[in-house]
Amino acid sequence: MLQLELPVADVGLVVDEPELEQDRNISAELREQIEAELQERFDARIAQGQQQVIAERAQLAQTQQALTQAAAQLSQLQEQALEELRNQGVDLALAIARKVIAQEIKAQRVEIDPIVIDALRQLPARGEIEIHLNPADLERSQFVAEATGAHARELKFVSDPDVAPGGCVVQSVEGSVESNIDSSLQKIGEVLRDTEEGE
Repeated sequence: MLQLELPVADVGLVVDEPELEQDRNISAELREQIEAELQERFDARIAQGQQQVIAERAQLAQTQQALTQAAAQLSQLQEQALEELRNQGVDLALAIARKVIAQEIKAQRVEIDPIVIDALRQLPARGEIEIHLNPADLERSQFVAEATGAHARELKFVSDPDVAPGGCVVQSVEGSVESNIDSSLQKIGEVLRDTEEGE
């Protein structure tokens, strides 16, 4: 047991001021180092994030470009497919028409006179004109029977087995015109295709 002879005065903590200041300086430096290191890490993260965003934007731009090209190719393929379908539709319609007309010609239900008149209109009416018809069409043509008098001297009808039934060949000094089912249907097909392309 400790016995003191003098009365104990107020007890206080004795602190060495220079040492305390040194501790404060060390704490401040340590704080600054930590803050600097945190700031450096934060800046590195920001830079990394920015680079990642730039890379993702570049990738998105490439993807968008690829999609745009794919859409353009798809549109082109679609247009080509539609064009092929239109042409196939016209070809099918003409093939059906050709078969129907051929049956009508075979059954002798097609009048040859309008075909001859249409061919005659395409040539100037000068000099002698030869009209070549299939023998079967020549026999049943009312136009041949009515071509008498002055017309008989200008128009010469020729029975020609080389001319397809339902067609005719008109020849004059001005040239010749051939009218048959195939040429007529071909003209119709051209008109149909031009009409569809213009739409």
